[in-house]
Amino acid sequence: MRGVGAGELVERICIEPEAALAAIRTIREQVPDAFFAFESGTRFGYEPSYGTWPADDGTDPALFSGPAEEIAYTEEFVKMLVQSASVPADRLLDRVREAVGRSLTATHSQTRDFGLVEISAYGVSKASMLRRCAAQLGIDASRVAAFGDMPNDVDMLSWAGMSFVVANAHPALIDLDFTVVPGNDQSGVGRTIMELLQRTSP
Repeated sequence: MRGVGAGELVERICIEPEAALAAIRTIREQVPDAFFAFESGTRFGYEPSYGTWPADDGTDPALFSGPAEEIAYTEEFVKMLVQSASVPADRLLDRVREAVGRSLTATHSQTRDFGLVEISAYGVSKASMLRRCAAQLGIDASRVAAFGDMPNDVDMLSWAGMSFVVANAHPALIDLDFTVVPGNDQSGVGRTIMELLQRTSP
């Protein structure tokens, strides 16, 4: 497959600027302290009040700042992020999903002391892109192993034939019917991959 192992971009699905701006307007109405950022894959543009982690010290040329309404048109972006200091991630996700409806896809993947939601083009998720990649390589879902720790992994884990959740995952995943492996502090993912490889090696 072209690009595999070569560091070459094979495919990406970007957010239409008009859809991003419509979402920004609606989200600002529902979450007054919402701030936005955009990821292209090589660059990261963010509003001045958006809290980057680690903090932007001005030395990374891939980071730049400005109004969201302008950043949306600077280049093609695969992801828009919404941050709020007053609304926790799970609740912020509900509000953002209500705001964007079926125009975009929203999820979240962190549990720090502030809300952060990730937005992609409609229908784009880890699950959808993994399905596309597997189809291009001719690999059946039963032969795919997936690991997750956050709500944005659920669809992917539900599709893959071998699905694992790390022990320190978001509580919403622990309660689902996935195999739980040791957490990242115990190299749970690496150890499980090694076990899978040992089972399938001649």
